[in-house]
Amino acid sequence: MSGKLGSGLQKKSVTENPGSVGAVLYTSYLQFLGLVHESSSHPTKRAHLPPTFLQTFSAGVCAGGVQSLVAAPLDALQVRFEANEMITGRYKHMWAYGKLKLREIGLRGVFAGWGVSFTKEALGYGVFFGTFEAVKQQAYAAFVARYYDRRLQRGIPSGRVTNHSSRDGRLEVRPHFAIEPVFLCLAGVAASVTQQAVQHPLTLIQNLHYSRLEALD
Repeated sequence: MSGKLGSGLQKKSVTENPGSVGAVLYTSYLQFLGLVHESSSHPTKRAHLPPTFLQTFSAGVCAGGVQSLVAAPLDALQVRFEANEMITGRYKHMWAYGKLKLREIGLRGVFAGWGVSFTKEALGYGVFFGTFEAVKQQAYAAFVARYYDRRLQRGIPSGRVTNHSSRDGRLEVRPHFAIEPVFLCLAGVAASVTQQAVQHPLTLIQNLHYSRLEALD
């Protein structure tokens, strides 16, 4: 056994694990979305005018960039990890390993290849959030409006369509409770597929960089 457990970790970035830096990603996304779409900054379940694809894409790009910056030191440590260094007692614990290894590789080593990571995360999460919100909000609203409008035109009453008028004189439509969760699931699937389509080629380039990291150091 060579002890280089890190050779297997070189092919996986910390940013590929949603649990590690997901809080930074989602918090950043909400903040940037509130800046480009004022209605999204209010604590409401659904904005009256949902954000456009460009707005959610822009917020996702910014959030992905922030995540790649935060994750850079973690990626640098993970791809250089060697099991025998811990087994032989060179480092007493992981905190000591992180501190000494970051001091050893320096700032240049931490951000070596960060441009590829930034591009991968920024474009990947831009497409992810853009697609997710488009299906979750725009597609959902379009389906509900079209479906219930047709039922009303055909004179088919629905238990989800109220008979009283709203303030502007139009009937209020309360969609079936199962429709929104279906679109939420579709949004997640579509967003994940499009994200992987964008990130996969960049991941291959990133893995190639990680495989040559020792020489770069």
